[in-house]
This record gives sequence, structure tokens and C-alpha cells, in this order.
Amino acid sequence: MYKTKILTEKLEATELNILDALMLIDYSLSSLNEINSDDTAMNNLVSSAIKFSEQLGIDPVSDFNRHHRKRLLPKRIDQNPNTQCSIDLPTFYRVEFKKVLNTLIVLLNEH
Repeated sequence: MYKTKILTEKLEATELNILDALMLIDYSLSSLNEINSDDTAMNNLVSSAIKFSEQLGIDPVSDFNRHHRKRLLPKRIDQNPNTQCSIDLPTFYRVEFKKVLNTLIVLLNEH
């Protein structure tokens, strides 16, 4: 998250006044909200990460399937395991990115 790193470096500068700091925080907040609402860019980010890992000789789909197996409810709770949802690799990481972005947005709004 280069946007928050740049924000941190600018806020730690010695020659910063309050108005510039408020403008930087507002701009960063609006930028993070824009990134959070753009689903196609998030999908492109995940697909480019998959392609990059394949160039490095890593199979992201098999790694994902090995570490994120489908967890089934016990049969006493749900007798039909076909009703369980399965999450694929792009959906899982899109949700993770959104969690991180939402956390950053909430923290910037609070402080």
C-alpha cells in the first residue's frame, strides 16, 4: 500500500502544517475509497498476481486448493454437503483485499 506509505512519510515531515496534513488525509481517504469500489481493477490485480506467480514457477491454484480446502459442516448440522459454498482463488483474495482496505479506511476515519 504505497498510498499509506507516502501519507506516513509526508505526515512525518518537519515542515508540515495542519491544513496540508488534513488535505493529505482527505485525498488518501478518497483514493482508498475509490480503489475499494473499483471491482474490475481489483480483479485485474488478482489476475496479474496469478500470472506473475506462474512466471516464477509457482502454481497458485494448486497452492490455494492445498491450503484452503472446502470445510464442510458436520452431518448432524447439514446432511447435504452440496449446499456448502466453495470460494475460488480470485474471490478469496478479492475479499482479503477488501478487508484490508476497509480496515485502512476505518482507521483513517477514526483518527
